[in-house]
Amino acid sequence: FRDYRNTVTDSILDSPLRTEFLGIDAENSEWNTTYGDFSDGSARRIELLYTNHRLTTHNNHGMTASLDWFQNALGFSSTISSSNHVFLLKEWLVFFAMILAILTVFPLSSIILSLSFFKDVAFDIPVREEREKKGWAWWKGGLITIGISALTYPFLTQLGHGLLPLPETIFRMTIGNAFLCWYLFLIIIMVLTTVIPFRKGRKKGSGVDYVDLGLSNLTIRIGLTGSFLERVLWLYYAYCCISIYF
Repeated sequence: FRDYRNTVTDSILDSPLRTEFLGIDAENSEWNTTYGDFSDGSARRIELLYTNHRLTTHNNHGMTASLDWFQNALGFSSTISSSNHVFLLKEWLVFFAMILAILTVFPLSSIILSLSFFKDVAFDIPVREEREKKGWAWWKGGLITIGISALTYPFLTQLGHGLLPLPETIFRMTIGNAFLCWYLFLIIIMVLTTVIPFRKGRKKGSGVDYVDLGLSNLTIRIGLTGSFLERVLWLYYAYCCISIYF
């Protein structure tokens, strides 16, 4: 994969590895040309796609070449042209379904939280103006949060599979490792920026408390009780089941 090289020349074919694979000498090797015969299983081909390797499965040229190869290898013909693709439509439909699933979270939350078992999970958070950030203080926190995510995304998602080499039994794809590395980094930042002010505030007798974290209010001291956590976990489980269904 040559992601960071924008120019691919024919000299790449002039290597013992590729010429041995194609079964011909370097002078006669060409891109996008089938060598050998499908009937005896000697067919060989190297396809040149002008795309990033992560988008190979969303490339019209690559999809057409793959369909032609399967038809020739399996010995069948289709009435549908190999260049007639619907995979992009499928991707847009999946995106549309995802948006609908996200929008259903709001009415679904209202329905679930109206049940007696989950009614204690949701409660009003009192307005405490002395703790509210306004003006530049609010914007500064938001911009820092967005900046950390945006600046670390290209680095960790490109190099995350190297920074976080997980066993193949967990993630076989480098993209999975890369995104997991980015997510874990953001989670660590979130935990640190939550725990550190919380502990400092507890020592000073002020600062972030359970009300600010959404775990309690001034009239009902729920806190981190087993019953409360049980209901939160069941609510999370319900959302997971519904997301898997969609």
